[in-house]
Amino acid sequence: MKKPATLPSIFLCFIFLSVTHFGQAQEEDEAPKFDLEKLGKELNTGHHESGPIISPDGNTLYWVVSNSPENTYGEDGSQDIWYSTRDADGNWTQAVHAGPPFNIHKFNKVLGITTDGNTLMLNGGARKNEPGFSIVRRSGSGWSAPTQVNIPNYDSMNKGLFSGSFMSNDAKVVIMYFTERVKGKYSDLYISFDKGGKWTPPAKMPEGINTVYDEFGPFLAADGVTLYFASNRPGGFGSTDIYMAKRLDDTWMKWSKPVNLGEPVNTKGFDAYFSISGDGQNAFTTRSYTTQDGGSLDIFGLVPAKAEPEPEPEPEPEPIIMLTGIVMSSKDRTPISGAVVGYQSAQSDDGFVESGEGDGFYEVELPHEGNFKLEVKAEGFLSANDEINVAYDGLERYYDKPFYLDPIEVGTKVRLEKVFFDTNKTILRPESFEELDKVVDFMNENPTITIEIGGHTDDVGSDDYNKNLSQGRAEAVRQYVVDNGIDPNRITALGYGESQPEVPNTSAENRQTNRRVEFKVLEN
Repeated sequence: MKKPATLPSIFLCFIFLSVTHFGQAQEEDEAPKFDLEKLGKELNTGHHESGPIISPDGNTLYWVVSNSPENTYGEDGSQDIWYSTRDADGNWTQAVHAGPPFNIHKFNKVLGITTDGNTLMLNGGARKNEPGFSIVRRSGSGWSAPTQVNIPNYDSMNKGLFSGSFMSNDAKVVIMYFTERVKGKYSDLYISFDKGGKWTPPAKMPEGINTVYDEFGPFLAADGVTLYFASNRPGGFGSTDIYMAKRLDDTWMKWSKPVNLGEPVNTKGFDAYFSISGDGQNAFTTRSYTTQDGGSLDIFGLVPAKAEPEPEPEPEPEPIIMLTGIVMSSKDRTPISGAVVGYQSAQSDDGFVESGEGDGFYEVELPHEGNFKLEVKAEGFLSANDEINVAYDGLERYYDKPFYLDPIEVGTKVRLEKVFFDTNKTILRPESFEELDKVVDFMNENPTITIEIGGHTDDVGSDDYNKNLSQGRAEAVRQYVVDNGIDPNRITALGYGESQPEVPNTSAENRQTNRRVEFKVLEN
């Protein structure tokens, strides 16, 4: 699973709702609205908590507690299963650390619960700290020892840094998340079926459910149709949001368009690991970057918001915003045919158009006013990125936006604008990862290219110090790209120190310009 120890503060959200507002009766194209309600502290342990899963009858809750001294491996990077049950009055009892056969590994989690609550899938194999998944069963004498779940090809396909799964209530379907990219950080969803007691190899779920971004934390509702999962795809409220989609047929490969569950289920922080009871009355999720009383974990309730009648709006003519321009080569200003102009905003779905044959002209109607991120790609050229803020002006408004793409040639240099290090340090800051992921995408899209990562400094400090600093920073960038699946033989790193300034080091602004990391095409 995504390790919650990497999150600064995590809490569990507890959701009370009626079927008419949520769950299986919810329409595919709308998200429910809720009011936030604070609950008691019975489920708080004072440590990072994540991965909640509610039993189908809504009476038992399991979740993960990290680094508790009561955990099997104590406070040193451990993740153990804890649980709570409802008492006769329907209230949650005090959180309890699960005993044997649970928590035999360093990283434990309940991955699925059958309808009767007597069969659980667990993270980890049948033996201590063995990878994979296992099953435990409850009888009159207690819980059985774990038995291994063998899914063909799973071990060889799972090559990334994060993985996990969910087992359906009937124990016939397992939805997994992992990546086939070595040391990859972004996962996709895969599915396996129990066919006569044997599991099928993982099958990748279709586009729409999966994107080029990160998909993880799946949960299949009791109806076997409604899928919830987390993704950091564009258009969300925070770093990761929870989405919902409906299965459209029995192939399990046709799904409705995923819908963002909206606020307050999703926030400006990290929201994932959604779980809902069989009757749709109770749901849970994991959230970071939000606390109520200064602790690392809070539990909240969500109740359906009271709908207020809205006045009927008067019909108005729909205004039009058009974005037009020509895509050209920066080298000779010749039009580029077939370039893809993509746009995205937080308020609508992504879109794209292609430039015309011969003239390189493109034209796109933007769905609304506001800020749009633009990206232009064409075969044989470096991609270009820009932003534009558009507004209505009467019924029609036209914006002209030409693009000049640099051809991919030996010697072409690209400055990495959003790569950051602390002063005098060589460790990448997290806000650099989005920019470096674009370099990874570029290398994947151009598999014959080799590049040099060049580090540059200003003239503050000695020549030797600046050369060593720039070398360390260039190597840090190279290592990130290699760790994300790019052949190390395709990338070199070289620190130039202060020897190649872009501008004279005569002012603070110029020195900032000279402090940079760039890549240069060596072979194409």
